Amino acid sequence: MKYKDILKKNINDEDNILFKYIINEEKKIIEFLSGFDIVGLTIATILGLNISSFAKIISKKLIVPFLSYLIEGTNLNNASFILINDIKIEYGLILTELFHILFIILILYYCYKFLNKYVSELLIDKKSVSYNNFIVQKQILRELKKLNKKKE
Repeated sequence: MKYKDILKKNINDEDNILFKYIINEEKKIIEFLSGFDIVGLTIATILGLNISSFAKIISKKLIVPFLSYLIEGTNLNNASFILINDIKIEYGLILTELFHILFIILILYYCYKFLNKYVSELLIDKKSVSYNNFIVQKQILRELKKLNKKKE
């Protein structure tokens, strides 16, 4: 026996409004979660954060030291130049972050390429089904509007 059936038996008429509200909200939450693919967005967010931290480690521990060695053997994070009147412009940290962003773009590009090649058929099928449903719903709506006009 489901919890809803148990609750229905023990509820009087005054509490029935609250019970209906709870059931209605539960349906709305389920529709929201399934309609907007919250689970997929959550997974994508977690993967995105991990890819970002991975790219930051790779860029700071591998790419920046290698580039620092190539550029005068100095630490790229502390790279700077002096302008007129002893104004020091530190550009090293900006370059480091730029390499970090470029590395993330590279990772995302190859992930997209992989997904596009191996998963595209699944995505196309899902999109075509939802698009077909959308077209059918629009046709039904048009027919309902026509019927309403005829009744008036």
